[in-house]
Amino acid sequence: MTVIQPNSVSGINSITVQNGNSLAIHKSDGSLIRTITGVSGITTFATVSVGSGTTDFAQGGGINIGLGASISNGSGNVLTFGTNGDDRANIDASGNFSIHSAAYSGGGTAPQLYVVGTGGRQVKIHNTNAGTSSLQITNATTGQGEDAGTQLFTQGSTGDFWVQSAFATADLVFATRPSGGSITERLRISSTGALGINESSPSGKLTITQDPQGFPADSAQPLATVLIKHGTSGSNRRWIGIGASLTGAWIQSSSPGGTGLAAPLCLNPSGGNIIIGAVASNDVGGFGGSVLQLEGTNAARSSMSLLRHSNDAAGSTILMGKSRGTADAATTIVQSGDAVARLIAYGADGTDMATPAGGIEFAVDGTPGANDMPGRIVFKTTADGANDYTERVRIDSAGRVHIGSNIATGPSNSKLSLIGTDATNYITLRNTTASDTSGTRKSIIVFQGTRSGGEVTDLVHIAGQHDGGSDNDWGAFRVLVNNGSGVTERFGIGQGGEVRVNAQIGSSGQVLQSAGGGSPAVWADASGGIDIAHQWRITSDATGNQVPLTGWELVDTYSGGGYGTGMSESSGIFTFPTTGWWLIRFQLQASTDNHTQNIIAQLEITTDNSSYAHASRAATGVYDYNNSYPSHGAVFCEHLFDVTNTSTHKARFTYGAGQGGEYVRGSSTYTYTGVTFVRIGDT
Repeated sequence: MTVIQPNSVSGINSITVQNGNSLAIHKSDGSLIRTITGVSGITTFATVSVGSGTTDFAQGGGINIGLGASISNGSGNVLTFGTNGDDRANIDASGNFSIHSAAYSGGGTAPQLYVVGTGGRQVKIHNTNAGTSSLQITNATTGQGEDAGTQLFTQGSTGDFWVQSAFATADLVFATRPSGGSITERLRISSTGALGINESSPSGKLTITQDPQGFPADSAQPLATVLIKHGTSGSNRRWIGIGASLTGAWIQSSSPGGTGLAAPLCLNPSGGNIIIGAVASNDVGGFGGSVLQLEGTNAARSSMSLLRHSNDAAGSTILMGKSRGTADAATTIVQSGDAVARLIAYGADGTDMATPAGGIEFAVDGTPGANDMPGRIVFKTTADGANDYTERVRIDSAGRVHIGSNIATGPSNSKLSLIGTDATNYITLRNTTASDTSGTRKSIIVFQGTRSGGEVTDLVHIAGQHDGGSDNDWGAFRVLVNNGSGVTERFGIGQGGEVRVNAQIGSSGQVLQSAGGGSPAVWADASGGIDIAHQWRITSDATGNQVPLTGWELVDTYSGGGYGTGMSESSGIFTFPTTGWWLIRFQLQASTDNHTQNIIAQLEITTDNSSYAHASRAATGVYDYNNSYPSHGAVFCEHLFDVTNTSTHKARFTYGAGQGGEYVRGSSTYTYTGVTFVRIGDT
């Protein structure tokens, strides 16, 4: 045996024992430290320490490494790893690995990996590269391949979390254990991607199966399959629930504060009905329940609004249609008389809601064709004591409005027909203004027209109004016509039967008299029946030929002149004030001092305001038998003139002299030479 006593030995790969099967290790003084045998190996050591001294953690022998680290064999064939004098990890006799626990003590079959700790992360898998970090779970069925079993991993650099199974039909299942119960499946994602809540075999992309559990305690309805809540109490509490029962499926929200029902939406599986505001369908109209029904106990809960927000002229729309086809999407043509759509109003009569109060019907009003659908709108009401409604108003395809009974026999050329069989067949216009001033409480029918430029104007007003200043029922009738400056009264009847023309009643004994075409009638005395008569004269003598005679004035002496809207004169030309038949009488007086002379009077007219014709003329001779005094002569002529246009039809008067020396007599006091105009009738 060779004894080696160096302070240190390095680079030794093996030690060979020549005699026996043991190796003895001694101190420098020769005392034995440990003996290593081929049978028991290193177990003969109580403790092996590597590095500086440390707390001995071993319970039956172990290895102390550095400062505070140890590997020991404790009781029960448990391999223990420790640091800082504490047990950190254990491998028991069955090979189960426990972290931060001396051993698994949870009962039942011990897990092969058991992690116990108080930190925020008990297990962390970190890949220092940018690749995938994963946790893979396999068994004998799946094998141990790279893609076998179930994997939990982050997907590359995106950080997405994946759960992946190697089985083609594997599902992802989540389960919970209720208090006092057993572990129960709660959520499943099937191999096809379907999500089931309380459903192990989801048939749709989302399937929720719910046993009755109820809404929160403040709810009036049970069976909330899906419940969305906001707030916990008070005025901020709100919830909405979606549920189903044997009677139907529904959506329901809470009232303010979450204290009860607000707006339920129920889906009836038996009839396919949708009920808003209630959980059961009511039979309205005897149809057995509508597909869509809205119920409520106030205006807000029993009203429906359609709103459109768009930068155009279009508004909200309700669309209804009718086809004679018997299958969905059929476009079989309708026939004349077919009801295309109806709006019907029903009221409860104490027994049911099957009797209509009224309705609106849209029907085919003629023979339809491609892009051709003549239609009518019919309004119906139910009379007192009747059990069905009756047509009252119809707007047909031509835009004609018929009111009353026997509508089909109404005039074909009338845009508005009022047809009835009793004394109450009338139209009422009411002005609700409370006033006792004459001319108020007025109701008006307006007749309008459209000018060539598209302007709409009032042409005629027919008005009924109060006629008196006190609190009475006196009425008056007025007809107003547009004269270009607005509507003006042309005819009226007062409360006492008095007749008004152009807003005038006239004096006692007067009659209405025509003023000719284009002119309004006027009140005139009944005696003569002539409404215009005027007399004019020459105011001074005129010598020589006069074409035409000038210097005229309206007679103003001896109560002369005439009446009515008279003639006008300019430079000897007379213009008529109105159309009609006119009697014109011309008298001319002439004088001479020294000759035997002829005098000629001519009444001339024009119908074109230019060329004049001799309508009437007269002549006479004047003989001077005594040179001591002037000789005088007079002539007369007249003409009936049909004046059809006051702008072109005019008159003038001329004088023709003989050998000279004669002159026409004129005066501003006496009428020597003059003309009389009398309008005797309409043109």
